[in-house]
Amino acid sequence: MVKISSFLFLVFVTFSKSYDLKQVLILSRHNIRAPLSSNLQYLSSNTWPIWNVDSAFLTAKGALLEGYMGSFISNWLVKKVCYQQDVLNKTLCMFTLTRGREQRQLQKHL
Repeated sequence: MVKISSFLFLVFVTFSKSYDLKQVLILSRHNIRAPLSSNLQYLSSNTWPIWNVDSAFLTAKGALLEGYMGSFISNWLVKKVCYQQDVLNKTLCMFTLTRGREQRQLQKHL
């Protein structure tokens, strides 16, 4: 059986005329989740895996990948944005938007 994992990670960075980082916009697709469809048997004659989470919730591997992505972004921001010439930039602002379902599901895996 061949397992295919997909990981979509988009980063949009805009710069001002002086080439200082002005904005970072990150769009993250939901990682690996249990399928919504109850008709998977019509899509393939192969046996589908048994999902150990509710429909649309992160799998254990999906939660792990979310953690990897969060660590990467955090390390990148600290290295590239928060410190300028080894001085902490105290004017950094960050806004995050996530649905509570993802937060609750991720907590189960931590």
